[in-house]
Amino acid sequence: MRVESGAGGDQQVEFARAVDGSRPTREIIDLAALQEALAEAENEIASLRTALEANRVIAVALGILIERYGISQDTAFAYLKRLSQDNNRKLRDLAAELVDTGKLSDDGEVSWPDGP
Repeated sequence: MRVESGAGGDQQVEFARAVDGSRPTREIIDLAALQEALAEAENEIASLRTALEANRVIAVALGILIERYGISQDTAFAYLKRLSQDNNRKLRDLAAELVDTGKLSDDGEVSWPDGP
């Protein structure tokens, strides 16, 4: 592998690889494009990790509601969703509040979307 400057100062990587297992072929890759693709992949990984953590917290919150009120998973999710919309808060934030404190700011009279 060899790194060199191309036209306009762009860095390029030249390396040899075997396409079909026989003889290596030379390829030139634009290093800037490779770095951009790597940055995009890292951003996607970070986003997926955030989504996975939010999903876990929501699942725990649903479990708390199911156990506490003896309701179905669908009813528990519909309740959190309605509460999220009514209070203009992200569902994952409400779920985190329930997991962290054991209660929700709207823990007064509970009205289920389709009955308990």
